[in-house]
Amino acid sequence: MKKYMRIHVGRSVALIAGLLVFGAQVQAARSAQEQKAARSEVENPDSTEAYPKKRSSRSGWERVVSFPGRIIYLPLKIVFKGGSGLAGWVDDSKIIPKTVDFLTSDDGKRGLYPTYSSRSGAGVKFFQKDLFTEGSRFQMKATVGLRSRQLYEIYLKRVRLFGSPVCGEIRGRYRMLSDENFFGIGPETIDGDKSNFAHERVEALASLSAELGARVNLGLQFGFDHNNILPGHDKSLPSTTDLFTRDTLPGMETEIRMGWAGLVLQYDSKNRMGNPSTGAEAMIRGDLYREVDDDRFGFWRATVDLTRYLHLFYNRVLVFRIASEMTESLSDREVPFFYLSEFGSQETIRGYDRGRFRDNDLILGSVEYRYPIWQRMDAILFFDAGKVAPDMFDDLSKGDLQYAYGGGFRIWSGEGLVMRIELGKGLDKFRFHFNLN
Repeated sequence: MKKYMRIHVGRSVALIAGLLVFGAQVQAARSAQEQKAARSEVENPDSTEAYPKKRSSRSGWERVVSFPGRIIYLPLKIVFKGGSGLAGWVDDSKIIPKTVDFLTSDDGKRGLYPTYSSRSGAGVKFFQKDLFTEGSRFQMKATVGLRSRQLYEIYLKRVRLFGSPVCGEIRGRYRMLSDENFFGIGPETIDGDKSNFAHERVEALASLSAELGARVNLGLQFGFDHNNILPGHDKSLPSTTDLFTRDTLPGMETEIRMGWAGLVLQYDSKNRMGNPSTGAEAMIRGDLYREVDDDRFGFWRATVDLTRYLHLFYNRVLVFRIASEMTESLSDREVPFFYLSEFGSQETIRGYDRGRFRDNDLILGSVEYRYPIWQRMDAILFFDAGKVAPDMFDDLSKGDLQYAYGGGFRIWSGEGLVMRIELGKGLDKFRFHFNLN
Protein backbone atom coordinates (compact mmCIF):
# COMPACT_ATOMS: atom_id res chain seq x y z
CA MET A 1 0.00 0.00 0.00
CA LYS A 2 2.77 2.40 0.93
CA LYS A 3 4.62 1.48 -2.26
CA TYR A 4 1.51 2.20 -4.31
CA MET A 5 1.10 5.61 -2.63
CA ARG A 6 4.75 6.48 -3.34
CA ILE A 7 4.29 5.56 -7.02
CA HIS A 8 1.04 7.61 -7.19
CA VAL A 9 2.61 10.66 -5.56
CA GLY A 10 5.64 10.39 -7.81
CA ARG A 11 3.46 10.33 -10.91
CA SER A 12 1.48 13.36 -9.67
CA VAL A 13 4.66 15.34 -9.08
CA ALA A 14 5.95 14.40 -12.50
CA LEU A 15 2.64 15.43 -14.10
CA ILE A 16 2.65 18.83 -12.37
CA ALA A 17 6.27 19.42 -13.32
CA GLY A 18 5.46 18.53 -16.92
CA LEU A 19 2.56 20.98 -16.98
CA LEU A 20 4.74 23.76 -15.57
CA VAL A 21 7.43 23.11 -18.18
CA PHE A 22 4.83 23.05 -20.95
CA GLY A 23 3.29 26.32 -19.70
CA ALA A 24 6.70 27.98 -19.57
CA GLN A 25 7.43 26.88 -23.14
CA VAL A 26 4.06 28.22 -24.36
CA GLN A 27 4.63 31.55 -22.60
CA ALA A 28 8.14 31.82 -24.05
CA ALA A 29 6.83 31.11 -27.54
CA ARG A 30 4.06 33.71 -27.11
CA SER A 31 6.54 36.34 -25.88
CA ALA A 32 8.82 35.67 -28.83
CA GLN A 33 5.87 36.00 -31.22
CA GLU A 34 4.79 39.33 -29.64
CA GLN A 35 8.35 40.71 -29.85
CA LYS A 36 8.55 39.69 -33.49
CA ALA A 37 5.20 41.38 -34.22
CA ALA A 38 6.33 44.53 -32.42
CA ARG A 39 9.56 44.67 -34.48
CA SER A 40 7.52 44.18 -37.63
CA GLU A 41 5.21 47.11 -36.74
CA VAL A 42 8.18 49.38 -36.07
CA GLU A 43 9.95 48.41 -39.31
CA ASN A 44 6.76 48.42 -41.43
CA PRO A 45 4.17 50.69 -39.78
CA ASP A 46 0.64 50.60 -41.08
CA SER A 47 -0.21 53.60 -43.28
CA THR A 48 -3.45 54.21 -41.36
CA GLU A 49 -2.01 53.80 -37.83
CA ALA A 50 1.61 54.68 -37.28
CA TYR A 51 1.34 54.44 -33.48
CA PRO A 52 0.01 51.62 -31.33
CA LYS A 53 -3.40 52.08 -29.76
CA LYS A 54 -3.55 53.35 -26.18
CA ARG A 55 -4.68 50.62 -23.86
CA SER A 56 -7.18 51.38 -21.13
CA SER A 57 -5.83 51.30 -17.59
CA ARG A 58 -9.13 49.84 -16.43
CA SER A 59 -10.36 46.33 -16.98
CA GLY A 60 -13.81 45.60 -18.35
CA TRP A 61 -15.43 44.99 -14.97
CA GLU A 62 -13.91 48.19 -13.56
CA ARG A 63 -15.47 50.20 -16.38
CA VAL A 64 -18.85 48.56 -15.74
CA VAL A 65 -18.70 49.26 -12.00
CA SER A 66 -17.62 52.90 -12.49
CA PHE A 67 -20.24 53.65 -15.18
CA PRO A 68 -23.03 54.81 -12.76
CA GLY A 69 -20.59 57.12 -11.01
CA ARG A 70 -19.47 58.58 -14.33
CA ILE A 71 -23.12 59.28 -15.25
CA ILE A 72 -23.73 61.04 -11.92
CA TYR A 73 -20.52 63.08 -12.26
CA LEU A 74 -21.23 64.07 -15.90
CA PRO A 75 -23.39 67.18 -15.12
CA LEU A 76 -20.79 68.48 -12.67
CA LYS A 77 -18.04 67.80 -15.20
CA ILE A 78 -19.93 69.77 -17.86
CA VAL A 79 -20.56 72.66 -15.44
CA PHE A 80 -16.95 72.84 -14.27
CA LYS A 81 -15.60 72.52 -17.81
CA GLY A 82 -17.92 75.33 -18.89
CA GLY A 83 -16.90 77.46 -15.93
CA SER A 84 -13.23 76.87 -16.68
CA GLY A 85 -13.77 77.82 -20.32
CA LEU A 86 -15.69 80.95 -19.32
CA ALA A 87 -12.97 81.93 -16.88
CA GLY A 88 -10.34 81.42 -19.56
CA TRP A 89 -12.25 83.63 -21.99
CA VAL A 90 -12.72 86.33 -19.33
CA ASP A 91 -9.01 86.28 -18.53
CA ASP A 92 -7.80 86.20 -22.15
CA SER A 93 -10.16 88.94 -23.33
CA LYS A 94 -9.40 91.19 -20.32
CA ILE A 95 -13.06 92.15 -20.37
CA ILE A 96 -13.28 92.94 -16.65
CA PRO A 97 -10.36 95.42 -16.48
CA LYS A 98 -11.45 96.94 -19.80
CA THR A 99 -14.99 97.44 -18.49
CA VAL A 100 -13.69 98.90 -15.23
CA ASP A 101 -11.41 101.31 -17.10
CA PHE A 102 -14.30 102.39 -19.32
CA LEU A 103 -16.81 102.96 -16.52
CA THR A 104 -14.55 104.54 -13.90
CA SER A 105 -12.50 107.71 -13.74
CA ASP A 106 -8.74 107.60 -14.13
CA ASP A 107 -8.18 107.89 -10.39
CA GLY A 108 -10.80 105.21 -9.60
CA LYS A 109 -12.80 107.51 -7.33
CA ARG A 110 -15.91 107.71 -9.50
CA GLY A 111 -17.68 105.10 -11.57
CA LEU A 112 -20.85 103.55 -12.93
CA TYR A 113 -21.40 99.80 -12.65
CA PRO A 114 -24.08 97.32 -13.69
CA THR A 115 -25.77 95.47 -10.85
CA TYR A 116 -28.21 92.58 -10.57
CA SER A 117 -29.88 90.53 -7.86
CA SER A 118 -32.50 87.81 -8.09
CA ARG A 119 -34.77 89.77 -5.77
CA SER A 120 -34.51 93.34 -7.08
CA GLY A 121 -33.66 92.93 -10.77
CA ALA A 122 -31.06 94.62 -12.97
CA GLY A 123 -29.85 98.20 -12.97
CA VAL A 124 -26.90 100.51 -12.45
CA LYS A 125 -24.95 101.82 -9.48
CA PHE A 126 -23.03 105.09 -9.35
CA PHE A 127 -20.38 105.77 -6.71
CA GLN A 128 -18.12 108.62 -5.69
CA LYS A 129 -15.28 108.10 -3.22
CA ASP A 130 -13.83 110.73 -0.86
CA LEU A 131 -16.75 113.08 -1.49
CA PHE A 132 -16.74 114.80 1.91
CA THR A 133 -13.91 113.21 3.88
CA GLU A 134 -11.17 110.76 3.01
CA GLY A 135 -12.56 107.24 2.94
CA SER A 136 -16.20 108.35 2.56
CA ARG A 137 -18.38 106.90 -0.18
CA PHE A 138 -21.49 108.28 -1.88
CA GLN A 139 -23.62 105.82 -3.81
CA MET A 140 -26.83 105.81 -5.88
CA LYS A 141 -28.51 102.67 -7.15
CA ALA A 142 -31.54 101.94 -9.33
CA THR A 143 -32.81 98.51 -10.42
CA VAL A 144 -35.96 97.14 -12.04
CA GLY A 145 -37.11 93.56 -12.48
CA LEU A 146 -39.94 91.35 -13.62
CA ARG A 147 -43.49 92.07 -12.43
CA SER A 148 -42.67 95.71 -11.58
CA ARG A 149 -39.96 94.98 -9.03
CA GLN A 150 -38.09 98.20 -8.24
CA LEU A 151 -35.35 99.48 -5.97
CA TYR A 152 -34.00 103.04 -5.68
CA GLU A 153 -31.35 103.86 -3.12
CA ILE A 154 -29.13 106.75 -2.09
CA TYR A 155 -26.34 106.04 0.37
CA LEU A 156 -23.62 108.05 2.11
CA LYS A 157 -21.28 106.17 4.45
CA ARG A 158 -17.97 106.36 6.30
CA VAL A 159 -18.09 110.14 6.72
CA ARG A 160 -15.75 111.11 9.56
CA LEU A 161 -17.25 113.72 11.86
CA PHE A 162 -14.97 116.66 12.70
CA GLY A 163 -11.82 114.59 12.25
CA SER A 164 -12.80 112.20 15.05
CA PRO A 165 -12.78 108.38 14.86
CA VAL A 166 -16.60 108.50 14.75
CA CYS A 167 -18.16 107.95 11.31
CA GLY A 168 -21.65 108.87 10.17
CA GLU A 169 -23.91 107.14 7.66
CA ILE A 170 -27.29 107.93 6.10
CA ARG A 171 -29.41 105.95 3.66
CA GLY A 172 -32.74 106.34 1.91
CA ARG A 173 -34.40 103.53 -0.02
CA TYR A 174 -37.62 102.78 -1.88
CA ARG A 175 -38.28 99.13 -2.66
CA MET A 176 -41.20 97.44 -4.38
CA LEU A 177 -41.13 93.64 -4.09
CA SER A 178 -44.11 92.70 -6.21
CA ASP A 179 -44.16 88.90 -5.90
CA GLU A 180 -43.03 87.81 -2.44
CA ASN A 181 -43.90 84.29 -1.30
CA PHE A 182 -45.86 83.28 1.77
CA PHE A 183 -46.25 79.64 2.85
CA GLY A 184 -47.48 80.15 6.39
CA ILE A 185 -45.74 80.48 9.74
CA GLY A 186 -43.80 77.71 11.44
CA PRO A 187 -41.31 74.95 10.56
CA GLU A 188 -43.94 72.56 9.15
CA THR A 189 -45.42 74.62 6.31
CA ILE A 190 -45.81 72.86 2.96
CA ASP A 191 -45.05 73.99 -0.57
CA GLY A 192 -48.67 73.49 -1.62
CA ASP A 193 -49.79 76.41 0.60
CA LYS A 194 -47.75 78.92 -1.38
CA SER A 195 -49.37 82.31 -1.99
CA ASN A 196 -48.14 85.66 -3.24
CA PHE A 197 -48.11 89.26 -2.01
CA ALA A 198 -46.46 92.59 -2.84
CA HIS A 199 -44.42 94.47 -0.25
CA GLU A 200 -43.85 98.19 -0.76
CA ARG A 201 -41.39 99.73 1.68
CA VAL A 202 -39.79 103.14 2.19
CA GLU A 203 -36.75 103.10 4.49
CA ALA A 204 -34.63 105.78 6.14
CA LEU A 205 -31.54 105.06 8.23
CA ALA A 206 -28.95 107.09 10.13
CA SER A 207 -26.07 105.64 12.12
CA LEU A 208 -22.94 106.50 14.06
CA SER A 209 -20.03 104.09 14.39
CA ALA A 210 -16.64 104.11 16.07
CA GLU A 211 -13.60 101.86 15.85
CA LEU A 212 -12.79 100.34 19.24
CA GLY A 213 -9.63 98.78 17.85
CA ALA A 214 -8.02 97.67 14.63
CA ARG A 215 -10.68 94.98 14.14
CA VAL A 216 -13.66 95.96 16.31
CA ASN A 217 -16.41 98.42 15.41
CA LEU A 218 -19.38 99.58 17.49
CA GLY A 219 -22.40 101.22 15.82
CA LEU A 220 -25.62 102.89 16.91
CA GLN A 221 -28.42 102.96 14.32
CA PHE A 222 -31.81 104.64 13.99
CA GLY A 223 -34.38 103.94 11.30
CA PHE A 224 -37.90 104.40 10.01
CA ASP A 225 -39.86 101.97 7.80
CA HIS A 226 -43.14 102.63 6.00
CA ASN A 227 -44.74 99.35 4.86
CA ASN A 228 -47.66 98.53 2.57
CA ILE A 229 -48.81 94.96 1.91
CA LEU A 230 -50.62 94.72 -1.44
CA PRO A 231 -51.94 91.97 -3.76
CA GLY A 232 -49.17 89.99 -5.44
CA HIS A 233 -48.39 90.40 -9.14
CA ASP A 234 -47.87 86.69 -9.82
CA LYS A 235 -51.26 85.67 -11.23
CA SER A 236 -50.37 81.97 -11.22
CA LEU A 237 -50.63 81.94 -7.40
CA PRO A 238 -53.42 82.96 -5.03
CA SER A 239 -52.92 86.37 -3.44
CA THR A 240 -52.04 86.32 0.25
CA THR A 241 -54.27 89.38 0.75
CA ASP A 242 -57.29 87.28 -0.34
CA LEU A 243 -56.47 84.43 2.06
CA PHE A 244 -55.70 86.41 5.23
CA THR A 245 -56.83 89.55 7.02
CA ARG A 246 -55.15 91.77 9.59
CA ASP A 247 -56.86 89.72 12.31
CA THR A 248 -55.68 86.31 11.07
CA LEU A 249 -52.18 87.41 9.99
CA PRO A 250 -50.56 90.36 11.82
CA GLY A 251 -49.21 92.87 9.32
CA MET A 252 -51.61 92.05 6.48
CA GLU A 253 -52.52 95.70 5.91
CA THR A 254 -51.22 99.02 4.60
CA GLU A 255 -49.72 102.09 6.25
CA ILE A 256 -47.60 100.31 8.88
CA ARG A 257 -45.01 102.80 10.14
CA MET A 258 -42.25 101.41 12.32
CA GLY A 259 -39.47 103.29 14.10
CA TRP A 260 -36.48 101.37 15.37
CA ALA A 261 -33.11 101.70 17.07
CA GLY A 262 -30.26 99.21 17.12
CA LEU A 263 -26.83 98.58 18.58
CA VAL A 264 -24.34 96.49 16.58
CA LEU A 265 -20.88 95.17 17.50
CA GLN A 266 -18.68 93.85 14.67
CA TYR A 267 -15.35 92.03 14.59
CA ASP A 268 -13.37 91.45 11.39
CA SER A 269 -9.97 89.73 11.12
CA LYS A 270 -10.11 88.58 7.49
CA ASN A 271 -6.79 88.72 5.67
CA ARG A 272 -8.40 90.32 2.58
CA MET A 273 -11.76 91.54 1.34
CA GLY A 274 -12.82 89.78 -1.85
CA ASN A 275 -11.46 86.29 -1.25
CA PRO A 276 -10.49 85.75 2.40
CA SER A 277 -8.59 82.58 3.24
CA THR A 278 -7.97 83.11 6.96
CA GLY A 279 -9.53 85.07 9.78
CA ALA A 280 -13.06 85.48 11.07
CA GLU A 281 -16.12 87.71 11.05
CA ALA A 282 -18.52 88.18 13.95
CA MET A 283 -21.60 90.34 14.36
CA ILE A 284 -23.80 90.78 17.43
CA ARG A 285 -26.72 93.18 17.31
CA GLY A 286 -29.92 94.06 19.10
CA ASP A 287 -32.86 96.06 17.68
CA LEU A 288 -36.03 97.52 19.18
CA TYR A 289 -39.07 98.19 16.94
CA ARG A 290 -42.18 100.22 17.79
CA GLU A 291 -45.12 101.29 15.66
CA VAL A 292 -45.05 105.07 15.27
CA ASP A 293 -48.73 106.04 15.20
CA ASP A 294 -50.32 103.05 16.94
CA ASP A 295 -49.59 100.54 19.70
CA ARG A 296 -50.47 97.34 17.88
CA PHE A 297 -46.93 96.36 16.81
CA GLY A 298 -43.76 96.27 18.86
CA PHE A 299 -40.92 93.78 19.29
CA TRP A 300 -37.21 93.33 19.92
CA ARG A 301 -34.73 91.24 17.97
CA ALA A 302 -31.29 89.80 18.81
CA THR A 303 -28.92 88.50 16.12
CA VAL A 304 -25.60 86.62 16.29
CA ASP A 305 -23.63 85.75 13.14
CA LEU A 306 -20.19 84.06 13.20
CA THR A 307 -18.03 83.09 10.19
CA ARG A 308 -14.62 81.40 10.21
CA TYR A 309 -12.24 81.03 7.23
CA LEU A 310 -9.79 78.13 7.31
CA HIS A 311 -7.02 77.78 4.71
CA LEU A 312 -6.31 74.16 3.75
CA PHE A 313 -3.75 73.93 0.92
CA TYR A 314 -3.14 75.43 -2.52
CA ASN A 315 -5.68 78.23 -1.91
CA ARG A 316 -8.40 75.77 -0.89
CA VAL A 317 -10.56 77.31 1.82
CA LEU A 318 -13.21 75.96 4.18
CA VAL A 319 -15.80 78.46 5.42
CA PHE A 320 -17.81 77.68 8.55
CA ARG A 321 -20.80 79.79 9.55
CA ILE A 322 -23.32 79.67 12.36
CA ALA A 323 -26.04 82.25 12.97
CA SER A 324 -29.13 82.69 15.08
CA GLU A 325 -31.91 85.24 15.42
CA MET A 326 -34.54 85.67 18.13
CA THR A 327 -37.63 87.88 17.87
CA GLU A 328 -39.92 88.58 20.81
CA SER A 329 -43.01 90.78 20.96
CA LEU A 330 -43.22 93.61 23.50
CA SER A 331 -45.92 93.16 26.12
CA ASP A 332 -49.23 92.45 24.35
CA ARG A 333 -48.07 93.79 20.97
CA GLU A 334 -47.59 91.72 17.82
CA VAL A 335 -44.86 91.14 15.23
CA PRO A 336 -45.77 91.85 11.56
CA PHE A 337 -45.26 88.66 9.57
CA PHE A 338 -42.78 90.31 7.18
CA TYR A 339 -40.43 91.09 10.09
CA LEU A 340 -40.25 87.44 11.19
CA SER A 341 -37.07 85.46 10.65
CA GLU A 342 -37.15 83.60 7.33
CA PHE A 343 -35.29 81.04 5.24
CA GLY A 344 -34.77 80.97 1.50
CA SER A 345 -32.01 83.32 0.36
CA GLN A 346 -28.27 83.33 -0.32
CA GLU A 347 -27.72 84.57 3.22
CA THR A 348 -29.67 81.73 4.88
CA ILE A 349 -30.37 78.29 3.38
CA ARG A 350 -29.74 78.13 -0.35
CA GLY A 351 -32.12 75.79 -2.14
CA TYR A 352 -35.48 77.19 -0.98
CA ASP A 353 -37.80 79.94 -2.17
CA ARG A 354 -37.43 83.15 -0.23
CA GLY A 355 -39.81 83.13 2.73
CA ARG A 356 -40.23 79.35 2.53
CA PHE A 357 -40.15 79.15 6.35
CA ARG A 358 -40.95 81.99 8.79
CA ASP A 359 -41.17 82.20 12.56
CA ASN A 360 -39.95 84.14 15.59
CA ASP A 361 -36.58 82.43 15.94
CA LEU A 362 -34.00 81.07 13.52
CA ILE A 363 -30.81 79.06 13.74
CA LEU A 364 -28.61 77.96 10.85
CA GLY A 365 -25.21 76.51 10.07
CA SER A 366 -23.23 76.27 6.85
CA VAL A 367 -20.06 74.62 5.54
CA GLU A 368 -18.59 75.84 2.25
CA TYR A 369 -15.57 74.56 0.32
CA ARG A 370 -13.91 76.99 -2.10
CA TYR A 371 -11.19 76.20 -4.60
CA PRO A 372 -9.73 78.36 -7.39
CA ILE A 373 -10.39 77.49 -11.03
CA TRP A 374 -8.97 80.66 -12.54
CA GLN A 375 -7.58 84.03 -11.55
CA ARG A 376 -10.13 85.75 -9.28
CA MET A 377 -12.66 82.97 -9.86
CA ASP A 378 -13.54 80.20 -7.41
CA ALA A 379 -15.81 77.19 -7.53
CA ILE A 380 -17.75 76.37 -4.37
CA LEU A 381 -19.55 73.41 -2.83
CA PHE A 382 -21.82 74.03 0.15
CA PHE A 383 -24.10 72.37 2.67
CA ASP A 384 -26.61 74.43 4.69
CA ALA A 385 -28.88 73.38 7.54
CA GLY A 386 -31.18 75.17 9.95
CA LYS A 387 -34.72 75.72 11.18
CA VAL A 388 -37.23 78.29 12.32
CA ALA A 389 -39.24 77.92 15.52
CA PRO A 390 -41.59 79.89 17.79
CA ASP A 391 -38.99 79.55 20.55
CA MET A 392 -35.47 78.40 19.77
CA PHE A 393 -34.80 76.89 23.18
CA ASP A 394 -38.10 75.04 23.60
CA ASP A 395 -38.75 73.85 20.04
CA LEU A 396 -35.32 73.08 18.61
CA SER A 397 -34.95 69.42 17.63
CA LYS A 398 -32.83 67.67 15.04
CA GLY A 399 -35.83 66.18 13.27
CA ASP A 400 -37.13 69.57 12.18
CA LEU A 401 -33.90 70.77 10.53
CA GLN A 402 -34.10 71.82 6.89
CA TYR A 403 -31.18 70.95 4.61
CA ALA A 404 -29.83 72.18 1.29
CA TYR A 405 -26.71 71.48 -0.73
CA GLY A 406 -25.24 72.62 -4.01
CA GLY A 407 -22.44 74.48 -5.72
CA GLY A 408 -21.57 77.49 -7.80
CA PHE A 409 -18.97 80.06 -8.78
CA ARG A 410 -17.63 83.32 -7.34
CA ILE A 411 -15.79 86.13 -9.11
CA TRP A 412 -14.09 88.57 -6.77
CA SER A 413 -11.86 91.63 -6.72
CA GLY A 414 -9.66 93.29 -4.14
CA GLU A 415 -12.62 95.31 -2.83
CA GLY A 416 -15.22 92.56 -2.55
CA LEU A 417 -17.40 90.05 -4.32
CA VAL A 418 -18.16 90.91 -7.97
CA MET A 419 -20.42 88.05 -9.10
CA ARG A 420 -21.98 85.05 -7.45
CA ILE A 421 -23.79 82.14 -9.13
CA GLU A 422 -25.18 79.29 -7.03
CA LEU A 423 -27.52 76.34 -7.51
CA GLY A 424 -28.95 74.77 -4.36
CA LYS A 425 -31.18 71.73 -3.80
CA GLY A 426 -33.62 71.77 -0.89
CA LEU A 427 -36.40 69.37 0.00
CA ASP A 428 -38.85 70.90 -2.48
CA LYS A 429 -36.85 71.83 -5.56
CA PHE A 430 -33.69 73.35 -7.00
CA ARG A 431 -33.11 77.07 -6.47
CA PHE A 432 -30.88 79.27 -8.65
CA HIS A 433 -29.22 82.41 -7.23
CA PHE A 434 -27.39 85.06 -9.24
CA ASN A 435 -25.94 88.34 -8.00
CA LEU A 436 -23.80 90.91 -9.80
CA ASN A 437 -22.26 93.74 -7.81
